Amino acid sequence: MRDDDGFTLPELMVTVAVLGTLLAVALPAADELFEANAARGAVSDLTISLALARSEAVRRGVPVTVCPSRDGMRCNDDAIWDQGWITFVDAAKSGQPADPASIIRQAVPSPRVRVMATAGRQRVRFRGDGFSPGSNVTLAVCSRRREGLYARVIVNNGGRPRSEFAASPTPCPGT
Repeated sequence: MRDDDGFTLPELMVTVAVLGTLLAVALPAADELFEANAARGAVSDLTISLALARSEAVRRGVPVTVCPSRDGMRCNDDAIWDQGWITFVDAAKSGQPADPASIIRQAVPSPRVRVMATAGRQRVRFRGDGFSPGSNVTLAVCSRRREGLYARVIVNNGGRPRSEFAASPTPCPGT
C-alpha cells in the first residue's frame, strides 16, 4: 500500500512553468485594463466636478471655478491637472479659494494617468448663469505608460461639459 499524497518534483516543475506562462500572458493585459479603468475614473471625476461647478454657480448666483491643485487648497498656475483639482466658490473672481470653506470638492486622479488642460486656459470659471465665457477648454486624459490619449473632457462657452473617448491610438497632446 502506497501513500501518494504529494506531488513529484517533475509534476511541481511543470505546474510552476504553466502558471508562469499564463501570468506572463495575462499581466500586460491586466495592466492595460487597470490603466483604462483609471482613465475612465478621471474622466468621470472631471465631468462630475465641472457639472457640479456649473450647477452650484447657477444655484448660488456667483462664479464657481475648477482649477488644478497640488495641495487641494490653492490653484496651480499651470495646465497640469495630474495631482488633482478643486472646485470652489469664486465670488471675488480672484481665481483662488477665499478660504477652506469656499472649496466645494477636491479630486485626485490615479497616478496611472496624466491630465492636462488646453494651453492658456488653466481654470474653468462658470458664471452665475452657468456659462463659461472665453475659449472652449479641453482636458486631455492620457496614459502615463504608453503616452496615448484615452479621452478628452471639453467645456464649451455655454458651460456644458462633455467627454469623448479616443477611438484609435492617438498621441497625447504635449508629448
